[in-house]
Amino acid sequence: DQIISHNEDPRNHPERDKYRGRIWRVRHESQPPRTSVPDLAKVPEPDLLKSLASPNSWELHAAWQAIIDRNARSLVPQLNTLFVGESNASDLRIRALWALEGLRAGDPATARTAYNTARARSLRREIIRVFGDSLFPSESVRSIAAAGLADPDRLVRQEGIRSLAKLIDRIALSPIITDADREAG
Repeated sequence: DQIISHNEDPRNHPERDKYRGRIWRVRHESQPPRTSVPDLAKVPEPDLLKSLASPNSWELHAAWQAIIDRNARSLVPQLNTLFVGESNASDLRIRALWALEGLRAGDPATARTAYNTARARSLRREIIRVFGDSLFPSESVRSIAAAGLADPDRLVRQEGIRSLAKLIDRIALSPIITDADREAG
């Protein structure tokens, strides 16, 4: 028997098949052809927002990364609208939040509004995570993390605990960082 799997065995194994390649995808002839994915490196910034809502997972992830890579700060108002829009799907709201996080353009008041209207636990959890990872004012982080502790979902409560722990670490380290900055300057 020939070795078919290419993951577990070394490339120089004597029984490895060296004549046939992999079959990456098998599709029935009745399936529609694959859709073309736009070159997001060349599309105008406003079109990236359309791609952020694409049904194609590669395209939407590439759009999110392109927004951050281009530092597309002109899209912040539209990203905020997508983020707080209650009628938008939770996954779209999360991608808008991630783009805002990557642009360092998050706003505590907007995030709090989105948290209060979020029905999906994944969105509430991500909002708390972004707060905990950000440099938002301590009171804003404490407030949203406390709301997370009162959430009925255990994963949201868990993220609230993590955010509070990060806040405590940040507060505890701030005198050390300040002293180090003084010594360096």
